[in-house]
Amino acid sequence: MYLKFNVSLGKDALVGIYGRRGLPPSHTQFDFVELLDGRRLLSGEVASAGVDGPVALQRSLVPVTTHNTGFIQYMDSGIWHLAFYNDGKETETVSFITTAIDSIDDCPSDCHGNGDCVAGTCHCFLGFRGPDCGRASCPVLCSGNGQYLKGRCMCHSGWKGGECDVPTNQCIDITCSGHGTCIVGTCICNPAYKGDNCEEDSCLGPRVALQTPVPFQALLAQQ
Repeated sequence: MYLKFNVSLGKDALVGIYGRRGLPPSHTQFDFVELLDGRRLLSGEVASAGVDGPVALQRSLVPVTTHNTGFIQYMDSGIWHLAFYNDGKETETVSFITTAIDSIDDCPSDCHGNGDCVAGTCHCFLGFRGPDCGRASCPVLCSGNGQYLKGRCMCHSGWKGGECDVPTNQCIDITCSGHGTCIVGTCICNPAYKGDNCEEDSCLGPRVALQTPVPFQALLAQQ
């Protein structure tokens, strides 16, 4: 039986939905997994709107808190267990409803489960595109806070980190490697440590061998 999942999630959510028949799923043991990125869905909404100028600006100023998307999954009869994994930095609320589908019309690759098949044509869910809904629309690089150039992220003002996902007023490693204190986005290192994250021992390097001191009485005896 095919089951259609209609999912509602937050605009910044990074959620994985795992399913397994008979037993609870894990990251390595599952029968299916769907990865949903709320930021990518937002990009898809803007791209599909097809508007420019003041209208687009006005639309962008409207706060968006949730997105609705979905996927279709074939599931054998039995007891199925679902697990939702939140890979974001904040607590997220995810809701879903399911609808049983008796059959799927003849569509290319059955729309990869990322769209509805109507009269042989795929109608893709939000976040997917292509004749078989096999491609993600508008993938987000550099967390949407930078530009990807020559294999690395060049962050916009106000952001830093390898993926441009850390505000400049926060430390990349909030613990400063356990050797310092984070103050307004900068690690202030304890004595004997250095580096952006206080990860380097500043005392490492060539050591000077210390000679064993000769007792003063022994020096007098030699004279």
